[in-house]
Amino acid sequence: MSKINTLKYVSDFEAYSIKFSPFESNKVACTFCQYYGMIGNGRLSIFNTNNYGIIEEVIRFNTNDSLFDVAWSEANENQLITVGGDGTVIIL
Repeated sequence: MSKINTLKYVSDFEAYSIKFSPFESNKVACTFCQYYGMIGNGRLSIFNTNNYGIIEEVIRFNTNDSLFDVAWSEANENQLITVGGDGTVIIL
C-alpha cells in the first residue's frame, strides 16, 4: 500500500488560482480570497514540496483586496504577477 500525502491547509481564505512554476516542478503559487471574493483581503502563498513529499508553505503575501489570478514569469524564476479584485496588477 502506497502512502498518499495530503495538504491540510485550514484557513478562512478560499483558493482561486494555482499555478506550477515553469522552472521548479516542486513549487506552486496559489491565490486566495476571503469571503469568496465578495469582500475582504487576499493572499498569495508559495508552496514547496520537500524530499519526503510533504507540501510546505514557503512564503505568504497578504493584500488589502482579493487576489483572483497568478502567473509565473517565464523570463525570471523569482517573479510573479497577480490580479486583484480592485483591478490592480501586482508584480512580486
